[in-house]
Amino acid sequence: MKKMIQRKDVSKLLVSDDYFSEKHYLLKILQTLVAIIGWMGVILPFVWLSIPFVFPKFAEEYSFRTYAEGFQTF
Repeated sequence: MKKMIQRKDVSKLLVSDDYFSEKHYLLKILQTLVAIIGWMGVILPFVWLSIPFVFPKFAEEYSFRTYAEGFQTF
């Protein structure tokens, strides 16, 4: 006969994460902010390098310096 597994036995075996549990609002806010700042650190350098390509008048007006190294990055 097969042994019946109870719900509380399974919950002990599984990994739980406080981020997805009900409360822990401060933890959710802090981890979300860290994730957003991290993604900004990935995306913003590409945006910064692409401004002279996409908006050349904007780059000229606000004195963006375009160097050959920046073009070679792409």
